[in-house]
Parts: sequence; structure tokens; C-alpha cells
Amino acid sequence: MQGLILAAGMGRRLGELTRDQPKAMVEVAGRALIERALDSLAALGVSRIVLVVGFKAEKLMTLIGDSYQGVPVIYVMNPEFATTNNIYSLYRARHEFSADDSLLLEADVIFDHSILARLAEDTRPNVVAVAQYHAGLDGTVVTVNESGTVESFIPKNLQDHGRSDYFKTINIYKFSKQYITSTYMPFLNAYVEAIGKNAYYEEVLSILTGPALPKLSAMIVSDHRWYEIDNAHDLLNASTVFAPSNEVFNAYLTRYGGLWRFPHVRDFALLVNPYFPTEPLKLELSAKFASVASMYPSSHSVLGHLAAEVFGVAPEEVVLGNGASELIAAVAEAVGDRIIGVPVPCFEEYRSRFRSDRVIEIYSASTELTPSVEVLIEALPTLDVLVLVNPHNPTGAVLSNPQLEEVCAAAARLDKLVLLDESFVDFADQDCCSSWLDSRRLQDNPHVVVLKSLGKTHGLPGLRLGVLATANEVLLAAIRERLPIWNISSPAESLLELLPRYRDDYVQSLARVRTERSRFIANLREIEGIECFSSQANFVLCRLRHRGVVQQLARRILEEGGLLIKPLIGKTGLERDDYIRLAVLDGDANDLLVKLIASVLQSLEAA
Repeated sequence: MQGLILAAGMGRRLGELTRDQPKAMVEVAGRALIERALDSLAALGVSRIVLVVGFKAEKLMTLIGDSYQGVPVIYVMNPEFATTNNIYSLYRARHEFSADDSLLLEADVIFDHSILARLAEDTRPNVVAVAQYHAGLDGTVVTVNESGTVESFIPKNLQDHGRSDYFKTINIYKFSKQYITSTYMPFLNAYVEAIGKNAYYEEVLSILTGPALPKLSAMIVSDHRWYEIDNAHDLLNASTVFAPSNEVFNAYLTRYGGLWRFPHVRDFALLVNPYFPTEPLKLELSAKFASVASMYPSSHSVLGHLAAEVFGVAPEEVVLGNGASELIAAVAEAVGDRIIGVPVPCFEEYRSRFRSDRVIEIYSASTELTPSVEVLIEALPTLDVLVLVNPHNPTGAVLSNPQLEEVCAAAARLDKLVLLDESFVDFADQDCCSSWLDSRRLQDNPHVVVLKSLGKTHGLPGLRLGVLATANEVLLAAIRERLPIWNISSPAESLLELLPRYRDDYVQSLARVRTERSRFIANLREIEGIECFSSQANFVLCRLRHRGVVQQLARRILEEGGLLIKPLIGKTGLERDDYIRLAVLDGDANDLLVKLIASVLQSLEAA
């Protein structure tokens, strides 16, 4: 068996990276794409490697030479690399391609060696490696029947993106010599003659799915790493997926989102309702997206009326932000140089957005992680604004309704402002605490500003929606002045319009989170080596009983299960021990995480 790599392309979309070198020489994690492909072929013991070159061919030939790790390398030139596509590169190598059973690769795909090893070992003669299709993938897809046979090749201009049965070709194939010579090459020659050189070799394969022709089999590799690199953003993503083992965890965590590009990773670090939106709401949002996204969103006054209906406040009491983070920044500007009291540990935006020289950190006076009511009230005379996150992030602890009323009443007596972040209050047990997003409460407490992130509670953080409400007209006007026009996208506004119709579904989703949270906590408490705190939010805080293992734990959980958790290393107020914060996801994901934590901790303690 031989290997054949198509590496003639210019890689124009990679910009400066390919100005003076071919695309195949672009590096991922310190190693060129072509070297990675050659490593895999050489490890399989192929008889030879055929390399189709074009742009800056001499540089590629100088890098590789006449052999690679003892395997002969034969070069085929595509002199028309600038004006043709990969069908012509394969056509140029038609004689070499027909000489033996072949593994066909494209040089712009980075992949785990295990994919090529599985392909070579597959007893079926003609096989294409495919992965489950997901949004964001570009290029040819296939459909596969129950017996694993490819039924159709579908080019991107004919794809129905609403279908869930597509598989993406990852541009790695195994062909028998017989298939190449008797089936593929006659059609390739005819296609180039009839259609021309500016096409793709998969177009020939799409013709070869007829009933009287030999079939291609599909090898599904969705659980293996691979990435096709067409542009600089692809390169960045591939550098995350294929980062060295000691760097890959931080590569994912420091993205702070965007994980739809990596469907093999489940995110336990960011905090999102796993049971909302429901499928009917998703479908309605999708149906409206094209028309909505093509138009400007409404003004703040219109948005205020929408928010009033959703949250039960008056339009003049509310303002929307591009996520709660935008509103926190606006509040910080509006209060100026007033002194801010922040209970620690806390959501870092409160420490980073307010002036550092005006922030007072409020610590617990006991072994509890969050300050008590007494500590909060004692701190009031020393500050102008008290920040309360209820339920608290990252501990999940909560101030009950009477406790919160006691703190707010004390603040009113001292003429202090309270910034009450209720981003997690909907997840709390209903007999525990309730929301202050209510006109009566706001009018009775004009010194209280209520803030809430809808991304967390409503499961759509990508739409960036936050709400702020207060009866303090002067402060609200100052906050509005600091928000840009059209700070809320049209799709986010569309969501607000739809939410009242899905209120029952939303309430049911919260009940499911509470039930799953209780089960999740009970299972975590069965694990030797961790202490799991009670929580009224959609996350759970755990303390590791052995220091110094939290990073190893997080790294191995990602490696072994594709689960991303958040170690709270160096977080103010949590310095004495190692902690992890875990989102409450669906039952299957939570069960897998519990199993991984238990097994990894056991192995770390035994080491």
C-alpha cells in the first residue's frame, strides 16, 4: 500500500503564513502539517509516498528530500496550482495513483494517527473516513446507510443544514488498486475532459454512488481528533485541539466560550441551563433568524416594554444590556469613585470593572466561604455600594428572603446602594429565596439595583442578554447614558418577544435543574477525596482534600472524557485549598463526570 498526499495548494486564506511557503508547511504546535501526515504514513510502513506539489514546491522538496524515515518519496508537479483545484492534482498523479492500493490524504488536514491506522487495518477495500456533521463544518458531506455504506456525496451548495444524518468527509480515503483503475480513473479522466480542471475529486465520487457501481464504505471517526485548516481561524482552532498535553486544558479554558467548534468537548466550566430553551423555542428562533438578523433592533424604550412584560417590572424601571457584563461596566462608570464592597470569593467582573482603589473586599469571619449577614451589615458604614450575588458565585450559598431583607433594610438606614445580582436566583428552591425583580419591591427599595444574566437562566448565552432594574431614576438614567444605541441584537430582541409564550416550559426546566442538582450533589458526595458544598444555583462547588492535584484532575478529565471543568486556582478568598466549580448539566453528562472524578482522584492518590 502507498500513500498519496495532495499538497499543491497556495493557501491564500492563510495570508502571511503562506506568502513564502506552501500551505503544507504551516505548523501546528511546532510541527508542519506535512510532517505530521508523513509521520503517520511512515509509521504504517507504506511502500512509498507520492506527493503532489505546486506552490513553492522547491521548499517542500528541500524539507522532505527523496525519502522520509526510510520511505521513498516521489514528487508529482502540478504547474497550474494557482488556477486549478484538487481534481487536477490527482489527475496529474493518475499513473502513480493507479499503481497500488492507496491511502489518499490532503495536506491541510491534521489528524490523529489512530485514524490512518484504523483505515489501513479496515478489511473493507474502499473506505472514506467521516465524522458526524455539525454546524461550522465546510465542504462535502455524505449519507451513510445502516450497513455502513456511503449512499451519496453531497456538495456544500446542495446541503440541507436542517438534517442530522450527514457525515463530513475528513479528506482521508483508502482505495484498492482495482477500484482506482477500473472504476475511479475512467470517470476522473472523463470528468476532467468534460468539466475541466477547476473542480474537486469528490465530485467524481458523487457520480460513483449509482446502483451498478462498487460502493465506498464509511469509517466513522467522530471520537478522534482532526481539523481541516483553510484559514487563520482554523489554524487557531487546530492549535487548541492539537496542543501539547500539558497545554491543551488551558487552551480550551482560556477561550471562555466558543466551544461549538469542538463538539467533542462538554463544558462544565460555564454556567448554562441545560434544559432550556426547549426544541419548539429553538425551532421558532431558527425560523425567524434570517428575517430578524437582516434588520436593526429596536430602541431602548421599545426594549424596555418587552423586558417589562417578561420580568414583571415597569418599562421606566428597566434597561437591557449586552449580557450582564455590559451592565456591570455601566454601573461601575455611573457610580464613579464611590467605595464598593464586594464579598469574596466573587464573580471577578465585580473586582475588575470597579476602580481597584475603591473596592473593599468583605471576607467571612468564620470557616464559611461566604460572609454572614452580620459581617455584611458590619461592613456597610465603610462603603457606598454593597454588591450581593444571590445565590452566590462561586459557592452556591444563598441569603434567604428574611436575611436579604435584613441586609437591604440596614443599607437603606445608612443610605447605601445595594447592587443585587440575581443571575442564579431562578434555580433556587422556591421556599428558599425569591427574585426582587418586582415593581413593588423596587419602589419600596429605591436603593436596590437588581441585575440578572439571561444567558445562564435561559440557556442562550450567545445572544448576550442581561437585565437591570431599579426605582432609582437618577442612577438608571446615568446607566442608560453609558449604553450604546442598538446594544441588544435583533435575535436577542426576538427572544424577548417569544419568552412569555414559553413561560411554562421555562418553569419546568428550572424544576429539572433542581432535581438533577440534588442527585448530582449526592453522587459527588460519594467520592473519596472531595467535599461537596450545598448549592442553590446551577453549579456545585467542591473542595479537594489533597492540595496540588487540581490541575492534573482537570487535565485528565478533559483528556479521558472530553469534559471541561473549572479549577478555581488563585481565586481571592479560596487560596487556602484547591476547589473546582462544576456546572449542573444533563444526567448522562453529570454521571460521566462523577465517574471520571472518582477514577482520576483514586489514581492520583495512589501515585
